[in-house]
Amino acid sequence: MKIICKQIEVKEKKFGYNRNMYEISEVLDSWRDIGAWWEDEEEKRFWRVSLHNDLTAEIFYIPNKKKWYLYRLW
Repeated sequence: MKIICKQIEVKEKKFGYNRNMYEISEVLDSWRDIGAWWEDEEEKRFWRVSLHNDLTAEIFYIPNKKKWYLYRLW
């Protein structure tokens, strides 16, 4: 498992990272993380997803910034 934490663009159940396109086949889990609110950390919404190439990824979205990130890939 590799922690990546890089910004990505998600469109139509696909995202690109490191010159590769990944297609999401299934959402395995989802949750919210309110962060360290006492340090003004923003809320994140996480999804663990299965990809068409037999990999699993965790992606998250920061609603206030309207940005997606790839957190982990394995």
